[in-house]
Amino acid sequence: MATQADVARRAGVDRSTVSKILSGYPDDVFDPKTRAKVEAIASRLGYRLPPRRRIRAPRFPAGLPAQIVVRRCADGAHFASGTGWLMNLSRTGALLTELVLDPPHLPTSPFEIEVLFRFGPGDSPISLKSRALRIQSDRATSLGLGVKFDAPSKPAQQAIEDWIVKNDRPDAKG
Repeated sequence: MATQADVARRAGVDRSTVSKILSGYPDDVFDPKTRAKVEAIASRLGYRLPPRRRIRAPRFPAGLPAQIVVRRCADGAHFASGTGWLMNLSRTGALLTELVLDPPHLPTSPFEIEVLFRFGPGDSPISLKSRALRIQSDRATSLGLGVKFDAPSKPAQQAIEDWIVKNDRPDAKG
């Protein structure tokens, strides 16, 4: 029986390339000629991925793009704004990652974050606020901020609930 190493040797590529191509990585990741060559050689050798190695589609989207506004709690003054990704959305909070802020840091005193996002292109924007504790890091771009929402509005609560149900997220407890 042929192995991934056999296919890789004949195709002149790394074994990990064979694994990824045959596991169904997106078409735009590899050159179409390389993909066709690996698939043809695997077929000719009779190679098949073992069932335990098949990649499953994710159960829910990885994240939602968001606009971020940061204000100081003491006076409500605008401190920074930018973008990030809203991950692990639940009924009461989320994780903000890949923050790109201008200026590129967060205040050292307590601050409030407003997160604006949409579930889809035609959907109304949702605005949620969260008070964050002091952060010791000056590099906001590498942070993952856990945010707990301050009393979302009823429409926002319903939109989040609908999204959780639609994306089969029973684990997103609130």
